[in-house]
Amino acid sequence: MNFKVLTISTLLSSMLFASSSFKNSIVKGKATGSIQVHHVFYDLKNGYAPSTGSSLGGTIKYESGNYNGFKAGVAFHSVGDSGLSDKNNPNKKMAGGLFISSDFKRKNILGEAYIEYKNLNRELKIGRQMFKSPMTSNVFTTIPTFYEAILFKEKSLKDTVITIAQIDKISFGSRSLADFGPIGEFTGVAGANVSPLNIRGEFKQIEEATVGSDVDTNGLTIMALNYTGIENLKFQIWDYFAHDIVNTIYVQADYKTSILNNLTISGQYLQQNDIGDSLIGDKDASLFGLKLATNIDRVKFYVAYSTSNGDKFLNPWTGDPAFTSSLFTRNGYRADVDAFKMGLIIPIFKELKFITSYANYGQSSTKGGDKGTTLIPTRDAHEIDNIFVYNPYWLKNSTFKLLNVQKKSEYKSLASIKDDKKMNNIRLIIVYKF
Repeated sequence: MNFKVLTISTLLSSMLFASSSFKNSIVKGKATGSIQVHHVFYDLKNGYAPSTGSSLGGTIKYESGNYNGFKAGVAFHSVGDSGLSDKNNPNKKMAGGLFISSDFKRKNILGEAYIEYKNLNRELKIGRQMFKSPMTSNVFTTIPTFYEAILFKEKSLKDTVITIAQIDKISFGSRSLADFGPIGEFTGVAGANVSPLNIRGEFKQIEEATVGSDVDTNGLTIMALNYTGIENLKFQIWDYFAHDIVNTIYVQADYKTSILNNLTISGQYLQQNDIGDSLIGDKDASLFGLKLATNIDRVKFYVAYSTSNGDKFLNPWTGDPAFTSSLFTRNGYRADVDAFKMGLIIPIFKELKFITSYANYGQSSTKGGDKGTTLIPTRDAHEIDNIFVYNPYWLKNSTFKLLNVQKKSEYKSLASIKDDKKMNNIRLIIVYKF
């Protein structure tokens, strides 16, 4: 069944625009936007790591004023080469995850076009939108992933939010190419199960983007419950029912204690099984994670552990809730992985902080590493992330990030000594919001 989400949104928009009162609310709307620059300075020239790439992108969004609880919004997103990429150098690999076009040229997308209704207890949003949830969002670079969806939230029960959503289509964002390639290493566990190289920025049926072939199902149905009725405890449970493909259940609880500077103890559980016609094949996978986080004076500190059992996960909608994930490594979703991560957030002065982390993933039992997924893990995988974050007082609403990612894959190519799957990436990100 194909839900015509954008058609419904457009029809409602037309009805509302016919009202003179609504036209007045348009005048009282708000325009926002952002400009982003991502520039790769360095990485290893080994055919695996992205050693060049420079993008310039931006967003323009307009959201109407309130009309009897209704709002309408539209947002255009654009990204292309800044002109500083060394893309013609045969010894360097382009950072394809900064773009949404395979030739790195500028590409524009109407990523958001929605009608939203809110009152004290309920929310309804229909149309193209970002959908933030454990299995449908992660860190993005220049262009996020968008969905054509119907989203409903019920808040009438005390301390409880019930979410119901139906997703019809998905438009992969820029980072999805990295999710499939250098992060997922062709395993399908890191946010993209099919290559998004030529379909980023285009809305595709979500079942097609999940399975990789022309299939017709009832899309993706999501139900969730968030509860905060117990003091210092946050609880959430999500069910992602991809009809005739898989059912994925995610549970997380966070408890803030009164010891060790308000130590927060978090636990997570992820379970996935094939359902219906099992279009992706048999699936029985699980993951358990534990995280401890606290403050030491002004320094934030955390340690995390996760273990996976059974099959590797099908993770095709850019999701990444695992406590042990890193910027370029999400091995926790592979089969039979015991992962450990620790990190620090250190404020240097008011406008500047330093974020560092180390994660070790051991070896999984999942084949991958090349397009034929023929490589077998031969060594422990790890990643070290170092990030300086600067919010200058002289340029409000701006953020400068200088990143260094050092990664070693569990796969090692036997075809070439040069193709050693390691990274030592240095890049700068500048974001200005207005």
